[in-house]
Amino acid sequence: LTNASQCRITEVSSDAIRIALCENECITTTTNSKVVSSHPGTQISVKIAAVGQLDGVTQASVRVQYDDNVFEFDEEDQSDFITYDCVNFTRDVRVRRTNTIGNITLTVGSELPGKTNIPVTIVVTILPCPAGFALSGVTKTCVCADTIKKHAQCNITSLKIYRKDTSWILPTKDSIMVFDPCPFDYCNNEAFSVNSPDDQCAHNRWGTLCGDCVEGYSLSLGSNRCLNCTNQDWRLPVILLGSALAGIGLVALLIALNLTVSVGTINGLLFVVNVVKIYEFVFSDMNERKVLKFFFLWVNLDLGIPTCFLNGLNACQKVALQFVFPLYLLSLVVLIAVICRCGRRAWKRRWPWAATLSNKATLLMGSKIVPVLATLFLLSYTKLIQTIILIYQRADIKVYQDPNASNFQIKSAWYVNGNVEYLMH
Repeated sequence: LTNASQCRITEVSSDAIRIALCENECITTTTNSKVVSSHPGTQISVKIAAVGQLDGVTQASVRVQYDDNVFEFDEEDQSDFITYDCVNFTRDVRVRRTNTIGNITLTVGSELPGKTNIPVTIVVTILPCPAGFALSGVTKTCVCADTIKKHAQCNITSLKIYRKDTSWILPTKDSIMVFDPCPFDYCNNEAFSVNSPDDQCAHNRWGTLCGDCVEGYSLSLGSNRCLNCTNQDWRLPVILLGSALAGIGLVALLIALNLTVSVGTINGLLFVVNVVKIYEFVFSDMNERKVLKFFFLWVNLDLGIPTCFLNGLNACQKVALQFVFPLYLLSLVVLIAVICRCGRRAWKRRWPWAATLSNKATLLMGSKIVPVLATLFLLSYTKLIQTIILIYQRADIKVYQDPNASNFQIKSAWYVNGNVEYLMH
């Protein structure tokens, strides 16, 4: 035993006459009780030693007695054996009820004649099961509440919840909220602590359904990630200019190469691309194939690269931005059609040069204007429809007031940002 002289104990020992508590590897003589707290299902650990007649450490069998009306215990739990040292006395806590206090009493198993067997008392404060857990009537420990059993596994020792699927779970003191599945790319697959439910959110997100960015971060274009966009205001004009030039380039490419729906193979390609985009959560392994991923994203007029656009960009602003580029492309084609069909008549007298430009545009376009417009519509309609759906998409979150009951209430939130109540903003 370390620091024996400071602990005022001796190595001379005899048969044990009592059990004593240890502190810092020293036998304490100031108290014979220890107060600990524990959730049902965790383990308590208290350092004890067997003490002989001259305060020397010895070995002994320990008799363990429980409060019958508090603890659930087996016959093998009622005895222990300790050697010549301060050792850990450990027990798994299984109880009949929570929010109570129970005593575990330790005494020497074989008393010496004429010696008083002074007990050591471990006073255990039984804590209620934390949010997301409930006391099991079978194991007498805190386990996953019935409402989330099919979605998760729970560990009371680490106070962590391990999700089996892509569900979002928010355990609180008053209720448990569940939504399955979590919006695409909002949640991760990691375990989270009941004290930090935002740990299940991915890409710097937080809150209900991981719907918002943490403070100091903004939504990005091209993904659902939140980025630190401070000191990047230069990106806004660059992206606007690049998008304008890209739109003109795309229209010119379709016209020059005749890549329109008038060519049969393009119809099938656009159909496949649209389907993959709509069901992108099914093709999650596509993220590992960068070339294929960007092909499907770009054909669907999606940037696909997490990019800062505006510092403080929120979900409402981002949804509105989804309309801009597709409508810009369609407006370009409409503008070309107007120049071709109407420019010659309207500008022939006042601006001869405009009439000449209109004639050249007409010769260049020929009969391609309608196929180009139809092609751009097929490229953009999936994005436009998805955006319209997102505006009105509702997330019905199940709210369980009783962790073990099947009855629940519905809390309606905006799917894109669960922190926003549905149709309230």
